[in-house]
Amino acid sequence: MVGLSSHLSSPTAGGAALILAQILHALHLQVAFQAGVDLFEVSLPVLVTLIRQAPQDCTKASLISLLVSQGPGLGLIRPSRRYRSVVPALLSSYAPLPDNLPLTRIPRHSRAEDTRPPVAPFTPRFTSALVI
Repeated sequence: MVGLSSHLSSPTAGGAALILAQILHALHLQVAFQAGVDLFEVSLPVLVTLIRQAPQDCTKASLISLLVSQGPGLGLIRPSRRYRSVVPALLSSYAPLPDNLPLTRIPRHSRAEDTRPPVAPFTPRFTSALVI
């Protein structure tokens, strides 16, 4: 991850950034899964900082276990500040409709002849032709 700025000027910088983002997100998910917490309780900016400072001889498994064990003390794993909406469970009156219920309604409008006077056609006051 160190020295990445020199590679961002190349034409494949977008592809490299996407691959790096995918790897970082996979590590983010793995740390949350191993710690048994919600994904939003693992700080992504702190994770990036800790990965930069990680020893070079760490394997993936030892890095993840190190992050999970020392994460709360380092601020990596902390309570999420996201708002969680609490909604009630569905009532039995809101159960799905039966399969044999017709979904079309009988029209309730009047079938009488339309007795309104006809509408006059629109005639513009100005012509749209361009005179040269």
